[in-house]
Amino acid sequence: MYKMLTLETEPAFRQLMQDEMYIRVANFFISQKSDVTLREIKRNLPDQKNIERKMESWIDMGVVSRCNGRYQLNGEILSKDEQNHIQNICDESFNHYLSDFKKSIFSLNVSMKDQSFYLTHALFNLLSKQMAKLSYIEDVESLNDITHLPFYLQKLSGIKTTFMSYESLNGLGECKSLSSYFFEQRYHLNTESSNFIELNNKIGDVNKVYFMTYIDRKLRRIDKGRHVSSTSPDIFLEALEILNYLMIENDSYRVSLTVIEKDIEQMVLEILKPVIDRMRQHLAKEFGVYELLVCLDNLKRYELMIESDSLTGYYRVKA
Repeated sequence: MYKMLTLETEPAFRQLMQDEMYIRVANFFISQKSDVTLREIKRNLPDQKNIERKMESWIDMGVVSRCNGRYQLNGEILSKDEQNHIQNICDESFNHYLSDFKKSIFSLNVSMKDQSFYLTHALFNLLSKQMAKLSYIEDVESLNDITHLPFYLQKLSGIKTTFMSYESLNGLGECKSLSSYFFEQRYHLNTESSNFIELNNKIGDVNKVYFMTYIDRKLRRIDKGRHVSSTSPDIFLEALEILNYLMIENDSYRVSLTVIEKDIEQMVLEILKPVIDRMRQHLAKEFGVYELLVCLDNLKRYELMIESDSLTGYYRVKA
């Protein structure tokens, strides 16, 4: 059985990763190792209803293509052996630079939480620009071990603030970021998590633009070192505390997520780039989601990242 993974954030793609019907059809495509007709799909999957209508919607999404009455699955396909090959190249590339890599990373003198965010953020920026849109990966134990890592980026922007939240696929429904909360408010895919319920009770169906405009102003005050009291009721700031974006010290709110500094962001990119370039040379293929996951797994095994399924940073509000 193969899993479909993607970095696409549109609701249709998020739903597709959990769509049992699509997964069955995709696996039929993979098993045939060639394009197929609609008749062949119906004959081999007779219990799947409305298959013609579904195929049309998948063609519109670009996950399936059709030519002369024959259908083909779009995206890269990785078997267990191919996963092992990528893992070996990733291991070799990190090991080749490991001593200097660790020395450079530790010289940044940031917390492990911030270090974890910067490394994840840099990997995403280095790999995602030329990444396969869809990956079908054979579901083996090693894949289950790494899909809990935070690799799925969701952005949430105000006028002067942009939150960058990396989450695991397993944690998307847990509403561990503002992006996930507003997504669930609109599409109602997973509304039973404790975080969603607590946030919904606190701020409800708040207008996102109004919320972000208000938060922009409050974060600007905090960035300037001004006192923002935690003793006065403020449901928006209390929502940020629920998400651990803010913490309370001496009755004042303080930022507790990563404030993204441009100079550190660039340095981490430069530290990681030789490793990624070496991987690219040896793989000689377009990168996909799996390469991002195995890189994150290597960083975790080298104890360069904290154990977390959610990491959020934001670009500092300018005065």
